[in-house]
Parts: sequence; structure tokens; C-alpha cells
Amino acid sequence: MKYIVFCVLVALLCISAAALATKAVNRKRSLSRTARALVCILFTSCFLLGAGSGYLAFYYRADPAVQQYLQDSGSVTVQQTINGSLFDGPGKEKAMVFYPGAKVDSAAYAPMLSHLAARGIDVFLVRMPMHLAFLNPDAAAELMAAYDYPQWILAGHSLGGVMAARFAASHPKNVQGLVLLAAYPTQDISPSIKLLSIYGTNDAHMNKSAYAASKAHWPQDARELVLQGGNHAQFGYYGMQKYDGVATLPAPDQQQQTVDAIIESFGSGTSLPHMTLPD
Repeated sequence: MKYIVFCVLVALLCISAAALATKAVNRKRSLSRTARALVCILFTSCFLLGAGSGYLAFYYRADPAVQQYLQDSGSVTVQQTINGSLFDGPGKEKAMVFYPGAKVDSAAYAPMLSHLAARGIDVFLVRMPMHLAFLNPDAAAELMAAYDYPQWILAGHSLGGVMAARFAASHPKNVQGLVLLAAYPTQDISPSIKLLSIYGTNDAHMNKSAYAASKAHWPQDARELVLQGGNHAQFGYYGMQKYDGVATLPAPDQQQQTVDAIIESFGSGTSLPHMTLPD
């Protein structure tokens, strides 16, 4: 709702600017060259602001079914943090900070992350400004300063993964693990950081050439998991994503395999039964 209100206000501003510009053009003989240039700049700025605001106002909303995972259930409690939510399970040693994909409602990842917390790795789900991780790439630093965990894992989906990798590359002494979901690093990742990369064969959204080139930045012992039939969007519950391929692997299976791979790579210290993911 707040984005709709904001866009309406911007639209009104643009209409007002257009009216002023039209009036000024009608009297352009009385305006100096400098004044006419300022009117043009004002009109162009308002147009770009309106277009940009309209773009940001539309994002992928989480499926309503995820709301149950934003509440306490079984062995997982959900708490509000300074920049999102904490899925607090039985584990005490490891915590993951998760950056959502671009223009994706962070709640869309709640089922998978709640599932992961139940298996022993607590998860901080970051709520990014305007749903864009590059607007707060250092969000993990705030959490690391506020919570005391022996081991930290950075993770993210798509653009969120790129930003998580950037943070990990810049903080090798603070980060022990990195999980990239349909994402890739743009900087060298320290050999001290364990890297797990996961993507689906039907992912038509991720730049496969850039992904292949990014392997030059991987540590030598990095692990890669390719999910047969998985796509880009099914790491969350927010429907089909533009330019993505059609998955033949059901979303619950894609997320189950993802959680299993994370637990296998980083360990959990618990053998709790798997949680049920929404269909």
C-alpha cells in the first residue's frame, strides 16, 4: 500500500510539473534560455522519478500460504530483528543470513528457511529496502554485531546471492560459509570460506555465461549442486518469474533438496524430521 501511495504522489508531482512546463512553453518568449533549460530539467527529472517509482512499486509478492511459516511452529520460533526476521530453531552454533532476490517479497522464502532452522541452522531473513539487496549490502554486519554465533553463513538468491557473496568476500574473517542460490560471486572468495552453489537446469533467468565465468572466483573445494528440472523462482514461493523457465521439479522438492544440501555441507547437530513444505 505504501508503494501505491508513493506512486500516486509522484504522479501528481509529475502532472504539476508538466502543467508548469506547458505554461512556461506558452510564454517561452518571456523566458530566458537559462529558465527554459531549468524547466526542461525539472520536467525530465519528474518523469524519470515517476518511471523509477512505478518500476519499484511492482514486485513479486509472496504466496499467501507462506504466512503460517512467519509464526512459531514446532521447534522454530520467529522473532523480529532490526532488519527482518529470525527463524530460531534448536541449533546454537550456526546462523545464516539470507538476502532475498531482487524485487521479491522476503516472506516468500519463509517456508524453506523455517525448514532449515528446524534442521539446526538458525536463519536471519533480511528485509531489503525496496526489495533490492544492493541498497543494503552490509545488512549482515548489523546482525553479526547484535547476535553471538560461533559460525556465520551468508546466503542469497539471485541478486541477493551476488550481494551476499560480495559481503563474504569483504569479510573473510567473519564468514565461514556461503550459499548461492541461482547466483554467483563477482569477487574472489577466500579459501577459508566453504562455498555451496545451487541452481536448476530449467533456470532461464540466470546468466549462465556469467555464472560459468564466476567459477574463477570460487575456492578450490567449492561444491556445486545442479537440480534437475528446477528453475529460478522456486527457491521461494512467489509464482512465476519473468524470463524464467518452466520447472519440471515440484517446488517443495526443489526446496527440500536445497535444504538437504545445505545441511550436508554445513552440518546441523540435529536429526529432527523434515518439516512439511506447502504444495
